[in-house]
Amino acid sequence: MATESIDRKCMIAVRRGDFEAFEQLYHHYYRRLYSFFYRLCWDAEHAEDLLQETFIRLWKGARHFDTKSSLAPYLYRIGKNAWIDFERRRGNRKTWDAGGAVEGKSGTEVLHEALSINDPATTMKLDKRGPGLLGDAQEAVAAAESERPEEKAKLREIEQDVRAALWALDPDKRLVVVLCFYQGLKLQEIADILELPLGTVKSRLFHAERKLRESLQHLVSEK
Repeated sequence: MATESIDRKCMIAVRRGDFEAFEQLYHHYYRRLYSFFYRLCWDAEHAEDLLQETFIRLWKGARHFDTKSSLAPYLYRIGKNAWIDFERRRGNRKTWDAGGAVEGKSGTEVLHEALSINDPATTMKLDKRGPGLLGDAQEAVAAAESERPEEKAKLREIEQDVRAALWALDPDKRLVVVLCFYQGLKLQEIADILELPLGTVKSRLFHAERKLRESLQHLVSEK
C-alpha cells in the first residue's frame, strides 16, 4: 500500500513535468519491466528498447493516468501495447526502432533525447544509479560456472529448452505465461491488464501449459 501511495504522488508530480519523480519511478520499476520484456522476446537489446519505449509513453501520456488507480497494472498495459507493436513490426520484417538504442549511446541517453531532456547532470545520475541487472546476472553465472561447471552446463541446457518451449508458444499465450509464472500476477490482474475476460485468460493459460508440458516432457522423464 505504501508503494502505491508513493507511485501516486510521483505520477501527480510527473503530470506536472517533474522529471525527478519520473526518474524515481524509472528506477523502481526497471528490473521488473526488464525481466518482463526479456522473457517475452529473449533478447537483451529488444528488452531494453521496449523498456525505454514504455517509459517514454508513460511520460508523454502521464495526463491520462488516473491517480486513484495502481501504477503497476498501468505500466504493464503500456508495456503490453509496446510489445504488441514490436511483434507486428517483427512480423512484417521491419526493424524495431521505437525508442530503441542508438549505436554509441546508452539507454538513458536515448530516453533523455526522446523526452527532450538535455541536462547532463540528470543523465549522469540516471546512468550511475541504473540497475545493473545484466552485470549482476553475468557475475552470478560466472561464479556458478567456476564452482560447478558440469551442473551449470546442465542448467544452461534446461534453460535453453525452456526458452525454446516458450518461444514456440503463440505470442498471446506466451504473454499470459510470462505474466503469471514469471511476474507472479493473479489471473484477474492479468485479465485487467490485457483487458480480456477472465475466462479467456484461463483458456490461454490452459492451452499454453498443455503445450509446454508436451515440449518439456523429456525433462520430466529424465528425473
